[in-house]
Amino acid sequence: MQYIPAILTFAVLLVIQPASAITESPGCGKLLAPGIKTGGTGFSNDLTLTSNGLTRNYLLHLPTNYAPTRAHGLIFSFHGRGETGAYQEKLSKFSNGDLNPHMLAVYADGIDGQWQGDPAATTDDVKFTLDMLEQISKEFCLDLEKVYASGFSNGGGFAANILACDPVASTKIAAFAGFAGAYYQKTDRSCDATTVPITCNPGRKPIPIFEIHGSADGVIAYNGGPRRNRCLPSLPHFMTEWAKRNGLGSRNESITLDDGRVVKYEYGKGEKKGANTHYWVQGLGHAWASTKANVGGCCSLINGSSLAMEFFEKWTLNGVASRSSASLPSSSPKTAAATSTIKPSTAETKTAQSSKPTNTTSSASSPSPVCPAANGTTLTTTEKTKFQILCGYDTTASYYGSPIYDLRSFGKCIAACEDDDDCGHVSYNGVCYLKRSVKGLKKAGGSANRVAVKLG
Repeated sequence: MQYIPAILTFAVLLVIQPASAITESPGCGKLLAPGIKTGGTGFSNDLTLTSNGLTRNYLLHLPTNYAPTRAHGLIFSFHGRGETGAYQEKLSKFSNGDLNPHMLAVYADGIDGQWQGDPAATTDDVKFTLDMLEQISKEFCLDLEKVYASGFSNGGGFAANILACDPVASTKIAAFAGFAGAYYQKTDRSCDATTVPITCNPGRKPIPIFEIHGSADGVIAYNGGPRRNRCLPSLPHFMTEWAKRNGLGSRNESITLDDGRVVKYEYGKGEKKGANTHYWVQGLGHAWASTKANVGGCCSLINGSSLAMEFFEKWTLNGVASRSSASLPSSSPKTAAATSTIKPSTAETKTAQSSKPTNTTSSASSPSPVCPAANGTTLTTTEKTKFQILCGYDTTASYYGSPIYDLRSFGKCIAACEDDDDCGHVSYNGVCYLKRSVKGLKKAGGSANRVAVKLG
């Protein structure tokens, strides 16, 4: 282990800047101490500090282009229960220069391999995180408007629930990300994952929250439920509660990707659009979403680290989207699908569908909605006609994995309906129907029907 030694200081004139500008840390202008390295995975610096009387260890990654005269962002990446900071560095790949060319990254070790928020944890890891931030900010040049926290499983729960809900940490960290996060809640009642109270007292709002969770997670279930004498909220409940707490409302906009196997849910409008963003990934187990093999296995439909980086770059501590990356994440679901080896079962599909967020909207300029992921969404065509999509609403099928849902999207069916004045009996390939109302819908050979109801 290596303590950070005293570092030679340049004479620097610190100027108080507007909230939207860079806020430089006290370490700006300081030369790197002897032995401090820059570089990718394997070149991170093994450092220690004393927090609450305990000697704590962490790895600090400095990008190869680190300069003490330029303020850099910083990402905390917290490991899952039973793992280490070194493992988390390999899992998240935030030390990869292609993924993260400019920001510092921190991979700390939890006491007994766990973080605050786990039912068995007893350590004040919030203070440890703030102590790390203080030590690093004094010795290295940080942009204090761009500090972020992420984590996997227990580490994801620590980042996007414990730190994000803390009245002090939430005023020091700009945005938070959970990957298959374990968002344990204490409750005196029986565990209802859709209504369990979530204790949270952030020091500002909105708090940008990013979350990725798989439908096939067998450890921290997407639908939540009792676990280790605590209650895990369902992901729709967890994300909706964050949105309401942030003043973003309970409705979200959904974008269906990869033929329905990935759905992106965004809360908020205008400048706050996407302040809370969640990805549902069909067939993904308890894993860090990655399109390429890593220490956690292989593979997912989306690259979670890239999406998290793009999310972080949108938000600063004052909540204003960065000018350099104000656009939405630009993933390529077709490419992701090509590299994926996941073959989700129909049982997984049914379970995930039953718990995905509802009351969503989808724009016709986005990828066409696909069943079953599009269930309950509203599609607005280019002519401003609105349709509510009800997947399998009037159906004899017993599960959402019915082969009928592997057919084409509603796009052509909507177009055909607009060419029909009555819009009452249009079919597409014998299985796609559009009706003003569901009542009286005709069957097609006893098969399940897709339904889109014209609104207004």
